Amino acid sequence: MSHRARSRLRRAGHLLVAVGFVLLGARCGDGGSVSGPPPGLVLASVRAGFHHTCGLASSGVAYCWGFNLFGQLGTADTVSRLLPAAVLGGLEYKELSAGHGHTCALVAAGAAYCWGRNEHGELGSQTADSVFTPAPVSGGNTFASVSAGNGYSCAVTGGGAAYCWGYDNAGQLGNGTLTSASVYTPTPVGGGITFASVTAGDGVHTCGLTASGAAHCWGDNLYGQLGDGTSTTRTAPVPAASGTSFWMIGVGEGYTCGLATTNVVYCWGLNDFGQLGAGTLLNNPSPSAVGGSLRFKWLSVGTCHACALTTAGAAYCWGRNNHGQLGDGTADGSRVPVQVHGGLVFTTLSADDYHACGLTTAGAAYCWGRNDRGQLGDGTTTDRTTPVRVAAPAP
Repeated sequence: MSHRARSRLRRAGHLLVAVGFVLLGARCGDGGSVSGPPPGLVLASVRAGFHHTCGLASSGVAYCWGFNLFGQLGTADTVSRLLPAAVLGGLEYKELSAGHGHTCALVAAGAAYCWGRNEHGELGSQTADSVFTPAPVSGGNTFASVSAGNGYSCAVTGGGAAYCWGYDNAGQLGNGTLTSASVYTPTPVGGGITFASVTAGDGVHTCGLTASGAAHCWGDNLYGQLGDGTSTTRTAPVPAASGTSFWMIGVGEGYTCGLATTNVVYCWGLNDFGQLGAGTLLNNPSPSAVGGSLRFKWLSVGTCHACALTTAGAAYCWGRNNHGQLGDGTADGSRVPVQVHGGLVFTTLSADDYHACGLTTAGAAYCWGRNDRGQLGDGTTTDRTTPVRVAAPAP
């Protein structure tokens, strides 16, 4: 069975699970632009996950909201939330990442903590037991960045050594193996490459950037998503999009996008929903430019859609739009970037699965797209085709 088929079956399984929500806000709205109740949550960063979202306050306190079947909100239970709730444990974080059913974060000293689903060892805790509050990642490493993906996680030390742990069915851990067995502790990525960052994906491939902006990818390569000009699965990093230097790189399901140092976004791989932003539905193993004359400063890649910020802070998205995740007021997919409605100026954004979120200069978080699990944080379960403000935590 292909990784896309497995992913669809997994999503179908999620949808069959009946979970009780803590309804902390009225259900209302028609999918249009509806402001959340003031004053709203003020954040320093926001990260979209599969069916949940998390953010960090400037104080280092983490908040999460949305689906919580596996404890990925860090609230010591499995009750889903329609409004932000503080992650328990009393820790202050400098970075976090929301994945598929789990969340990982770093404290100031660099120790990694993860919580939520642990079926494949994605928490790095040496077991397969899910935990509902932050638990330390084993191994004693200190990290500069962390990324939670689909059944696995990766992190990079201050010295540039990359580690991954969790599911390794397609070589996405980059340790030279390809096995259905899970890895329960952080394992070095092979190749001897010094990384500045590594991004764990929605599918089963991973990409990283060196300090000079050179991209390397590994894992499944059925659609050419590794950018090495082949369709050969790789269990260790190979150069991607050779000759291009990137600021950022994002990993979706079967495709990859990178923000070049020229402020141009390039995408390659699977394109069944126009997620390559090239105006077609043709798969392309070679990087193609996105957005014509648009120039970008930030990029984030979801399962089948991607979003980027222009140098002026305007958000554009492209690809699948069945839940309004492009934020343009419609549910129509787009093969080229369309501007997110509302005229908001964002400093950062984050896309995953079928929703996206952005953060303004004032720290106000706005989200749009799928909301059946409360992942938009506006107190409802109504999908939104334009941004709505993430509300304040429940009193």
